[in-house]
Amino acid sequence: MTKKRFEWTLSNLFATLLLIVGIGLLLWLLITSFGTRLSVEAAVTAGVLLLAGLIFLHPTPVTILAPMIGIISLSAGYATYFSAHSWFSALVAVIIMVAILSYGFNLRQALRRRHSSWSH
Repeated sequence: MTKKRFEWTLSNLFATLLLIVGIGLLLWLLITSFGTRLSVEAAVTAGVLLLAGLIFLHPTPVTILAPMIGIISLSAGYATYFSAHSWFSALVAVIIMVAILSYGFNLRQALRRRHSSWSH
C-alpha cells in the first residue's frame, strides 16, 4: 500500500487555521488567566478547535496527530482539574481522551483501508 502524499487543499488550509487558532488560544489562557473559570472555558474551546482541525486534516501526518492528541487530552485534564479540583478526575479525563482519540483515528484509517479494498 502506498503512502498518501499530503497536499495543500482548502480542507487542509482550514484545518491548519483551526490548529493554529486552537494552539494560540491555549497559549493565551496559560499566559493570561491560568486556573480561572475563563481559562477552563478557553481550554475546552481550544480542545474542540484542535479536534476539528484534526478531523479536517487529510491525510493526518503522525508527526501532527500524536502531539495534537496529547494536547487535546491535556486540555481536557486541565479543564477537569480546575472544574473539580481533583487530580484523580483530571488523570482519568486525560486517559479517557487519549483512548478515545487514538481509537477514533485508528478506526478511521482501518475503515479507509477496508473501503479501498472493497472498491477493487
